[in-house]
Amino acid sequence: MGEGATVMHTMESGAEHGQTDQSQRDASSWIGRIFGGALSVILATATLTACIGGGGSPPVSSSAANLSSLEILDGTQVIGGSPAFTAETTGYSVAVGGATASVNLRAVTSDPKATLRINNVVAISGQLVGPISLNPGVNSITVSVDVPGASKVYVVSVSRGINANLAALVVSSGSLVPALSPRFDPDVTFYSVTVGSAVSSISLTGTTADSTATLEVNNAPALSGQPVGPIILQLGPNPPISIKVTALGATKTYSLVITRSPNTNLAALQVSAGILTPALDPLQTNYTVTTPYATTSTTVTATAADTFATLLINGQAVTSGQASPPINLAVGQTTIDIIVSAPTVTPTTYKLIVTRLPASINANLSNLTLSAGALNPTFTTNTTDYTVATPNTTTTTTVTATVADSTATITINGVATPSGSASTPINLNPGDNLITIQVTPQSGASGIKTYRVTVARSGNPNLSTLALSAGPLTPAFNASTRSYAVNNVPTTTLTTTVTATVSESASTLTVNGSPATSGSAFGPILLNPGVNSISVVVTAAGNVSRTYTVIVNVDTGSDLSNLTVSAGSLVPVFSPTVSSYSVNTANSTTSTTVTAAAANGAVISINGVITPSGMASAPIPLAIGDNTITIVVTPVVGAQRTYTVIVTRAASTNSDLSNLVISAGALSPSFSSNTTNYTVNVPNGTLTTMVTALLADAVSTLTVNGSPALSGAAFGPILLNIGPNVITIAVTPQTGPTKDYVVTVNRNSADLLSLTLSTGTVDVALTPVFSSGQLAYTATAPLAASQVIVTPVPAVLGSTITVNGNPSTVPVPLVGPSTTITIVVTPGTGPPTTTYTVTVSQ
Repeated sequence: MGEGATVMHTMESGAEHGQTDQSQRDASSWIGRIFGGALSVILATATLTACIGGGGSPPVSSSAANLSSLEILDGTQVIGGSPAFTAETTGYSVAVGGATASVNLRAVTSDPKATLRINNVVAISGQLVGPISLNPGVNSITVSVDVPGASKVYVVSVSRGINANLAALVVSSGSLVPALSPRFDPDVTFYSVTVGSAVSSISLTGTTADSTATLEVNNAPALSGQPVGPIILQLGPNPPISIKVTALGATKTYSLVITRSPNTNLAALQVSAGILTPALDPLQTNYTVTTPYATTSTTVTATAADTFATLLINGQAVTSGQASPPINLAVGQTTIDIIVSAPTVTPTTYKLIVTRLPASINANLSNLTLSAGALNPTFTTNTTDYTVATPNTTTTTTVTATVADSTATITINGVATPSGSASTPINLNPGDNLITIQVTPQSGASGIKTYRVTVARSGNPNLSTLALSAGPLTPAFNASTRSYAVNNVPTTTLTTTVTATVSESASTLTVNGSPATSGSAFGPILLNPGVNSISVVVTAAGNVSRTYTVIVNVDTGSDLSNLTVSAGSLVPVFSPTVSSYSVNTANSTTSTTVTAAAANGAVISINGVITPSGMASAPIPLAIGDNTITIVVTPVVGAQRTYTVIVTRAASTNSDLSNLVISAGALSPSFSSNTTNYTVNVPNGTLTTMVTALLADAVSTLTVNGSPALSGAAFGPILLNIGPNVITIAVTPQTGPTKDYVVTVNRNSADLLSLTLSTGTVDVALTPVFSSGQLAYTATAPLAASQVIVTPVPAVLGSTITVNGNPSTVPVPLVGPSTTITIVVTPGTGPPTTTYTVTVSQ
C-alpha cells in the first residue's frame, strides 16, 4: 500500500458502531490535513476499512445472503481492498481526495439467485454500478443481499477531502525566494522575486492541488496551470500580487512581491589585443591581458547588463556593445578603467591591466634537419656546429631550420628562408661543404646567432659482383644488399673461395679481415658443420666503408635422441626414426610435461615454445579427449623435423559445486560440496534473488530451475513469492548421473510497508526514517500531547496488526517522559510474526 492509505479495523459491536462512524469522520478529516495537495496519491491508494459486525446491520440468519467479493473503483481501477474482503465483514470506509467526484462499485453474491441492491436500487451480481456521486465529507453506500429467509447489509463510507493549496507557482522572470526547488511547498504563502530594470512586466502561473478548486489573481478569475499577465512593473518594489485558491468553500491566499531593480554589472567584456583573464564574471572587477611586442594598441568592447546603464572607458563615453576608440599600449602595463552607471545605484568600476611584452632577443633554433643525412651530434638548441656524412651519390641537400621564437628570421647561405620550410637545393662537392644558418631575433641584428653544418661527401664503397664456390647466394647479388646466405651445403664441402669486385677502382677490399684483390678468388676458407660467417669489407675514398656478410650453412641433422612424457608411456616405444606416438591418461591427469633431446645444437620447440634439449617443458594443460602435442626440431643447418604425441584424457564424472551464493541472504547451513539442501530467510521486501553457482569441474554443465546457467555467473533475477520458494541447481558431469542442490528461500509475510505517528493535529517524525527491515525507532512528541495515533500499513493484505496488544486504531496514551509502543504484525497465514518498537519521548 502506498503513502496516504488509511487502514482502520474495529471489533466493536451493537451500540458502539455509532462511535465508529464518528471515528471514520474524524479519520477522513485527519487524512485531508495530512495529504492536502496530494489527493491523486490518496485516490490511487485508498483502502477499505473493515468493521466486523458493526454499523447496525440486521442479524444474519444464513450464509446464503453473503457477498463473495466487493470492490470500490475509480473508473475501472480498484481503489480499495485492505483488509482482504471477507463475507463476515459488513462495514468499510474509503478515503479519497477532493478531486474525486464519484466512484463505481462492483459486488458479487455468493448465491447467484440472491437479490442484490445498491443504495436500494436492484443491481446485477458482478456488474459495475456507477458512477455514484460523492459530496464533500462522508458518503454512505449500502449493499444489501436478500435470499428467502435471510438478508445481509454491507455499508461502505466514502470520505471525500477538501484541498485549497497551490501545487505549483511559476514566474516568467526571476526566481522565487525562498527557493523551494525541486518541489513546491504549499504551506509557504509569501514569496518575493527580484528582476532587472529591463523587465517591465511579468506573467505568473499558479496550479491548484485540487483540479476542482478555483483560482483568482489580484481578485480576477484565473485558470489553474495557465499564465496570467502581463502584469506591469514599476521601478523598485511593486504592490503585492495575491493568488487566492478556493476549494469547496475553503480558501487560501498566497502573496508575491516583485522588485524591479537596475544594476551596474557588465554582461560582456572583450579586447581586440588578446584574451581576458579570468573570463568575465559580472561580480569580478579586475582583469588582465597580455599582448606581444608587435601589438601597439587595443580596443575595448563592453556590454552593460542593464539597458538603462551608461559606460565610460578611460573617461570617454562609449555605447554599450560598441568598440571603444583605439587605446595606445606602451611596453609594460597600461591600465584601462570601465565605469558602469545606472539611475539610483552606485556605479561599478571594472579595471583592465594590459601588459605589452618587450621585443624578443631569442635567436635560437628549435629544430634543424638536412635531407642529405643525420646531424652529428644530435641537434640541441645550444650546439651551433655539426657534421653530416653523405655517400658519393648524394650531390645536393636541402636544409630545414625552425626558429624557437616565431618573431625571428632565418637566412641559409645568405638566402632568406621561412622557418620550418626546406631551403632551395644546395650543391655538394666531394669532400667538405660548409652551410651557414643565421637567425636574427626580433630585437635586431646585434643579436644574430649562426649555426654551421659541414657536409662530407664520400666515395663509392659498393661491390659490383660477389660469388662463393660453395654455392649460389640467397638472395641473388645486388650492390645495395649487404647480407646473404649459402644454404644446404653438404657436410662433405670442407672449404670455399670468395670472389668480390669493387665498383670504384680506388676502393680497397678485405675478406675476413685479410686483404683481397678485386675480381680474384680469395681462399680457400675452411667450413665447419653448421653456421660459417664470411665478411667482405669495401673501403672507399673518404675512409667510407661497407661490409657484406655471407652465412654459409653446412647441414647438421634434425633427429631427436630421446623423447618422454610425464603423463604416461609412449606407444610405440620411442625411436628417433618414428614421428607419431599416443598416450592414454586418467581424468585426474590435468597436465603433462614433455622432455626431448637433440644433438648438434638443434633447437627444440614444444607446442611452439622453445625448450632446452634434455629439459622438461612447462606443464601442458590436458582437455578431456585427445590433446595433440607437437615437437619441432630445427637443426643449426638443414630442414626441420616434426614429432607428434596425442595424449587422450578420460572424461570427468565430477558433479559437485565448489561454491554456491544466493544474493538474497545467507545459506543455512553454510555451503559444502557434499550438502545438497539449504534454506535462506529473507524479509518481505526482497522480491527477487540471484544465484551464483561455481562448478567444481569446468566441463560439467549447470541449470537453475531447469534453465541453462554459466558457472561463476549470476543467474536471475528469480521472482520470490511470499512464503517458501524452491530453487533447484542441477550439475551434470561429462559422464555419470546429475546431482541436484536445492535452496528454499522463505520470504517473510509479516513486514510493514509504512508506519506513521500523529498526535491528531501534529505529525510525529520517526528516527530513523521508516524502512521495512528497520525494527526499532525513536520519536519526540509535543509536551502537551496526551496520546499518539499509530498508523501501520502491512506489506501483505490480510495481515493482523496490534499496537501494545490493542487494535491498531486505538490511540496510545503517553505516560511519563518515555513511552514504548510495540507493533506486532501477524500474517494471514499465521506465525512467525514481526515486532516493531517505537520509543516516544516528550
